[in-house]
Amino acid sequence: MTSFARATCTFILAALVAAVAWEVVSRNFLFYSAEPKAFPDGSQYYTGRSVRWKEGYSRLEFDKDGYRKPVPKGQHAHKVLCIGDSFTQGAQVGDDDVYVRQSEELLKKVGVDAAFYNAGGAGLSPTAYIGLGPHYSDTLHPDTVVVQVNEPDFREDRRDMTRVYAVKDDGTNFTLVKNKANASGVFGPKALRKIPGAVSIMHLANKSSLFQTMLANTTKGDPVDRKKKKKSADKNQEDAIVRRYVPWAVTELKKAYPNLVIVFIPGMDYFKPNDKADVAEAIMPEVCREQRVPLVSMRSVYLDYFHQTGVLPHGFPNTTPGTGHINAIGHRLLAEQLSKTLEELWAGSK
Repeated sequence: MTSFARATCTFILAALVAAVAWEVVSRNFLFYSAEPKAFPDGSQYYTGRSVRWKEGYSRLEFDKDGYRKPVPKGQHAHKVLCIGDSFTQGAQVGDDDVYVRQSEELLKKVGVDAAFYNAGGAGLSPTAYIGLGPHYSDTLHPDTVVVQVNEPDFREDRRDMTRVYAVKDDGTNFTLVKNKANASGVFGPKALRKIPGAVSIMHLANKSSLFQTMLANTTKGDPVDRKKKKKSADKNQEDAIVRRYVPWAVTELKKAYPNLVIVFIPGMDYFKPNDKADVAEAIMPEVCREQRVPLVSMRSVYLDYFHQTGVLPHGFPNTTPGTGHINAIGHRLLAEQLSKTLEELWAGSK
């Protein structure tokens, strides 16, 4: 064997050893994504284990139906579905820190028997929640549903026609539309999907953390960054549409789910407490009162906690404090408000 051949073999062997070592470390401590699957309507969900570290840190797992573990077992007095985007999924914090889990534990301490199912998914929005109503009604049969929303849900996400569910606006009414061709369950970058056999190969390669890391760097960032997108050219016109859209969305969510409770997690600047809330957040209390839907709105709770303690409910040690997703404290404060709201809701229905 020539020196060049020996060097080549040594290099290949070293690369293989490095790749295997990377897989072991990454799968357990750095980055690994659960397996993407699709509901019959094309909406994407995940099963299996996932590791996240870029914002906060957690090792989480989803069951075969897409619910974040731990999943309740047995019969309970109340069955609560919690659906929302990445704030509800809570991939930045541990299993016991997510507000869904904390709410269940807080209610248990006061003698309320309730099972909580976390169906949060990064990038979801009210159009998906409305469209998925029949699925959860037929499979989970919840008696109470918590829907978490924020500002981009009523702006960027409303206009995003690449999703499985979107809305069309004729200037007077909104209509939910289903885009079969744009199902998020279709895997991989659009450019690669056109190559014969590429999707099958990507599904196989997606078992590798190294491939997942490369893919993540070629696709869109976390949905929480949607706030950074350029503003509408005509803000007044956009605000007017949002004022029509919010009541429509709440009405449709109420039709889709029993005992609806809405949670609003705002985007906020803790160092500018006098900043005005976005239109959607500002009108949500009145809309919910008219619809008789309980609302948990967290702006004042988070600001008060920060002013009293100096601790920020948003942000993590490995990100900019006060920005991005809510941390364990933000989840705990939300769980305290939500558990009280649910206790009052169920007490009033007796």
